[in-house]
Amino acid sequence: MAKFARWGRSRPHVVLAGALAAVVLALSGMGYATAFHYGGQINHVNAFEGLTERPAEAGGTNILVVGSDDRSELSDEQQRTLHVGSDTGPKSTDTMVLLHLSSDGSIGVVSIPRDSYVELPAHTDADGVPVRIYHMHGLPFITATGLTRRILMATEFVSCRMASQVLCVSRSVEAMAVDLQLSPPKKIHVLLQGSCNGVDAEREFNPDRVNGAVRSETRRRYGIPMDATVIGFVGRLARAKGLVELNDAWTILRKEHPDLHLLLIGPEEPGDPPPPGVLERLRTDARVRFTGENWETPPLYNAMDILVLPTHREGFPLVLLEAAAMGLPIVATRVTGCLDAVQDNMTGTLVPAADAGALAVGLNRYVCDPVLRRRHGEAAREWVLREFRPENIWQAVYHEYVRCLLSKGFTPQGKAPLAWSDNAQADRPREQWS
Repeated sequence: MAKFARWGRSRPHVVLAGALAAVVLALSGMGYATAFHYGGQINHVNAFEGLTERPAEAGGTNILVVGSDDRSELSDEQQRTLHVGSDTGPKSTDTMVLLHLSSDGSIGVVSIPRDSYVELPAHTDADGVPVRIYHMHGLPFITATGLTRRILMATEFVSCRMASQVLCVSRSVEAMAVDLQLSPPKKIHVLLQGSCNGVDAEREFNPDRVNGAVRSETRRRYGIPMDATVIGFVGRLARAKGLVELNDAWTILRKEHPDLHLLLIGPEEPGDPPPPGVLERLRTDARVRFTGENWETPPLYNAMDILVLPTHREGFPLVLLEAAAMGLPIVATRVTGCLDAVQDNMTGTLVPAADAGALAVGLNRYVCDPVLRRRHGEAAREWVLREFRPENIWQAVYHEYVRCLLSKGFTPQGKAPLAWSDNAQADRPREQWS
């Protein structure tokens, strides 16, 4: 218990989740569910245009985005039309609850801030909330053990049971949730090819739009020679992200390739650090560079030749889509999320998780073959442009919300809420479900 107490002090959000799981079970008979979330942000109001144009008092549809304490990124008009809060919500039955629970982001307008929790009505009587959507962005319990794992699984189970619809970020996560009976198969679905938001490969992550001098300037800033081959990592410097295996694979590769460099981008993770000595050894290596937390990543991707993500679990890693959009081949692990973000032997290479030897072999393949790097990088960019445009995902989410309202007998009001776009794939996302 003392060990768990020490662990709990470094992860109060997980301990809170356990308490909330018990509260959920106690309150469920009264028609309330307590939802837990960590890691979220306001994002993409676009998906909700049309559903929030007309207030409920005038016969419109209330969109209750539960749990955001920070609306600073919303315009005044959006703050007026979105019913944001952590209370029991509007009394109107013409209400949709958007509940975002994830480990690393949000899909629609607002998700719950880091280390926060909310209460929401979950009963389905005439005075309740008939549409309750849970966005499942990942399964944190995969890398947990013991009591912590059971607590996290319980929160997922309750969230799925309380929701009327579960939209999952990837097919591999969906499959695991169904296999573990967290959600009935008929309730959980993936829109299009998955991901929480796609990636802007036309503007933000477009190597053709990066100034030709950026690669040399970025390498010069971090002391990397122009003729070096660079392996890049983007993410939290955490055990669960595979830093142990990356360190061991790097130890093998650096001996074979004196011109190889490693670029590590991201903050240290005090809640899940690698074992003592791992980061320290990397810091003393003259061919390893740490940038710290720097999310202005396009110039950094531009300085790389290969992107590596030896993670132990993901929901749908946007880092892999960003790197693919920048034309980089990827070496990642064969785990949830990565299975959906990498086409093995086409846009990258998938290797077993927690296997430093296999990771080194996968990376060495690209280090030794610039032609293969270029071919897989080009294929990766084409795939992202074809399947992961943000506008398509917003449209798919929007029409799923409309479908949910229509299924309950409500007619959304506002600016052409039932209008179809020019993109049939986005308008009929269910046809893409497996």
